[in-house]
Amino acid sequence: FNADESVSISESSFFRTIENTKGLLCIDEYENDKKKDDRMKYTNTLIRAGNEKGAGVKRMDHIKYRLHINRKFDTFCPKIVCNISGLDLTTKSRFITLTLHKTLSKKGQRKPKFRDPEWQEIRDLCYTFVMIHFKEILATYESYTYENLLNRDEDNWKPILSIAKFLDKNIHNRLLDYCNKSIEDSKIDVSSNDRNFTLLMALKNNVKKKGYYKAKIIKIWFNDK
Repeated sequence: FNADESVSISESSFFRTIENTKGLLCIDEYENDKKKDDRMKYTNTLIRAGNEKGAGVKRMDHIKYRLHINRKFDTFCPKIVCNISGLDLTTKSRFITLTLHKTLSKKGQRKPKFRDPEWQEIRDLCYTFVMIHFKEILATYESYTYENLLNRDEDNWKPILSIAKFLDKNIHNRLLDYCNKSIEDSKIDVSSNDRNFTLLMALKNNVKKKGYYKAKIIKIWFNDK
């Protein structure tokens, strides 16, 4: 809905775009290797805060001449973040992660064309569907319960599972299977932040034969991991 795509987005553009559109925000090329970059630090903070309704930031907003008011800007909306390097664990916990691989087949020629009438028809049908059924979907969402959904996982998965349940029982069950697998995978990600786990994985991936290995070599493996 009302999607807006950006490759490089500043802190102020981030929350002003959400406040103005209330739509889907897509951020591409969001690489996490600039650890000292203030823009990345502030945007990460806004992403973390903006996955719950009611979240926002307060800024002095210019009205006219020398008149300013203290205004709250919304940061809550659906978001898609694309990158190669991944996100830090805290930010990543706010997302459903999809790892995509570059195709070497003719599937790579199937890029949707922006003005393709077939895609426009699908978009129109989605708008119509939401306007007709939004009350029923909301009721499904408010009554939806699943024992494995706790804390952040519930924030991430409950909306999309509610839509799937409204659409079709089979679709819902398939998505629920994927949800369970994704939650289990995320637990491994948390473990991988442990230094001992990282060292063991570095040794597992690099030690191919018996023998002695210098500490400086193991340190390189560790740092790479």
